[in-house]
Amino acid sequence: MARFAGVDEAFSALDAALTEELAEGMVRVAEAVAVEARANHDYQNRSGALQERTMVGGVPTTTANHVTIKVVGDTRYGKYIEEGTKNKDESERIRPRRFLENAATRLFDGGRAAAEIGIAMDRAASRAGWK
Repeated sequence: MARFAGVDEAFSALDAALTEELAEGMVRVAEAVAVEARANHDYQNRSGALQERTMVGGVPTTTANHVTIKVVGDTRYGKYIEEGTKNKDESERIRPRRFLENAATRLFDGGRAAAEIGIAMDRAASRAGWK
């Protein structure tokens, strides 16, 4: 078996850089989703509170296969606007107004999320000396 000097170190450096840069890229994507959700929604904006409190909801969580981050409508009723509500008989009371989901879909379908992740990967490669 042939071994090349420095390969393990190079992959370790790339892995560490990817972990950090992909998390930062997902934060940028989440912030863009929040901006899109605040700007383009179909709920009635009476007080402005939900629109004002639509934001990134924490820090990214990184596992071996995923980087996740929440975008929330951080009001006591934001979840009900996003998911809707039902009566005890399971009939719909408030229909879902998927303002967060729809904003994320628009960003992913429009290529914005992929572009941010591509930038993060390029930064990681540069940091690890692969570019």
